[in-house]
Amino acid sequence: MEEDLTASRVATSRLDAGACFDRPARWAAWLKCEAALAMAEAEIGIIPTLAGKMIAECCDASLLNADNIARAMEVQEHALTPVLDDLGRVIREQVAKHQSAGGAAGEKPTMTPDEIAGYLHWGATTQNITQTGFVLNLRRAHSAILDSVAKYLAVIGRLCRDKAELVMPGRTHGQQALPVTFGYKCAAWLDELLRHAERLCQSADRLFRAIREHPRPALLLIEGCLLTRCSRGQSGAGRGHTPPSVSAAPRWPPSTRGASASRPWLSPSETPSTTSPSTSWCW
Repeated sequence: MEEDLTASRVATSRLDAGACFDRPARWAAWLKCEAALAMAEAEIGIIPTLAGKMIAECCDASLLNADNIARAMEVQEHALTPVLDDLGRVIREQVAKHQSAGGAAGEKPTMTPDEIAGYLHWGATTQNITQTGFVLNLRRAHSAILDSVAKYLAVIGRLCRDKAELVMPGRTHGQQALPVTFGYKCAAWLDELLRHAERLCQSADRLFRAIREHPRPALLLIEGCLLTRCSRGQSGAGRGHTPPSVSAAPRWPPSTRGASASRPWLSPSETPSTTSPSTSWCW
């Protein structure tokens, strides 16, 4: 049985949206997220500026060893950590090479390669990178689909105009019906495609609001595994514009405001404290 059910009708595919989600595309998107994370954290002082700069420069998928990553995936059974391990290798090698060149010019390194590589993925968790990367790839596919639909609309629009007087048999339940024009039939296709294009354009606001300027970003989540931001300390608390979906996420300990009403099963002595979480709570 053919995997592509349209293969008998469509000789070649003009749109390969699958290429937006294959392994190289996923890795490239994850590295783009890691680079942006490192640069943003360096900008507000969470990690050293040098570390952010070197990590961002090394986030190039062409520098990764795909064979090593594939073998590590079989052992670790994890999609992201083998990529990060190999990216750490790239960072250490590139930093060592950079420092060797600087040493020849009399420059003294301020951080070791291991120290710089240690700031990779700082404060993030797997889904922060993989889900944000997926949205980046989804945006690529969304754009490619819209471009393709626009081309089909142009072709069908010309057919509506050029074939407006071309008479053809109408069809109903597999048999001929009253005559219509081919231009009229094309107009029906055009109307359907226009509605599909409108829905695609409308979906962009919901899907991609977190990765572009938007008054209500809601899909970006770079908060670490427990949403506590413990690894960021005071430098990361309250900085920038926190997405509403993140700021609304539960924090530990939960607020005691209205505890008797919302948690009637707790006695006053059992009500959780509102003390800020310590770093020991971030496992």
